[in-house]
Amino acid sequence: MKKREELGYPLLASAHSDDDTETPEQPVAVPVDDPTASIDTMQTLLLEIGTEELPAADVDLASSQLESSLRAALISARLLDDATGAIKCYATPRRVAVCISGVRGKQPD
Repeated sequence: MKKREELGYPLLASAHSDDDTETPEQPVAVPVDDPTASIDTMQTLLLEIGTEELPAADVDLASSQLESSLRAALISARLLDDATGAIKCYATPRRVAVCISGVRGKQPD
């Protein structure tokens, strides 16, 4: 974690650099216990999982399974709308990461 912090979180920065046509939204930090936090506040979620050395043939499969499982879990938890959530996956034999934009700050009541 310290090394990524020293590097300026390059994976998060690269998640927004793929699309030059639109200005990336800046993540908004909303404290969990903030009673004024809006349900409509959309945020970016980055989930990174470190692994033992995965076989090269399994890297794409692990990435796609993580993407579909995480999308389904967030939709069922009412934290992501299928139409508004954009998911990008990144994978190497030692790391699988998913960056999801359009995640609600809180579940609707």
